[in-house]
Amino acid sequence: MENESLMSRVPFQVLVFLRRLDANGPEYLVLKRADLSVWQGVAGGGEGDESPREAAIRETMEEVGVSATRLIDLESVAMVPVLDVVGCYRWGDDVLEIPEYAFCVDVDANVVIRLSEEHAEYRWCSACEALDLLEWDSNRKALCVAEARMAAGAPVGELPEIAAD
Repeated sequence: MENESLMSRVPFQVLVFLRRLDANGPEYLVLKRADLSVWQGVAGGGEGDESPREAAIRETMEEVGVSATRLIDLESVAMVPVLDVVGCYRWGDDVLEIPEYAFCVDVDANVVIRLSEEHAEYRWCSACEALDLLEWDSNRKALCVAEARMAAGAPVGELPEIAAD
């Protein structure tokens, strides 16, 4: 199955932060990778003919067991090195970076997290705590955008619910 998904992987990445409100304000879910022991949000690549939105929904379910039928498009795109994402130039020697599209999902305070084998642990933390933990600049940028838009009350592109197949 893993080889099958590698074969159909398309040249973009998605990043999703789950956010919940507690008595002290918003908290973000960060995940510690099992292979690299670094912290990140939900992340993964598109497959087949998926849109970034569809990939974000699938990755959120696969990595933390949460149905993300409504996403907030952070309208934040970072370019990430292909070698850091997949470890090789899988789309040709001229594709050195791919876009990483960032989303946020507001969840209930009592949401149940079920980690996939990709991650060893998870933590809910404030934005400041998360920024200290996160390994990659693209993750820190997306989290800052999520915080700034929420604090300013600025509208973000909320995507419509996607019907389950």
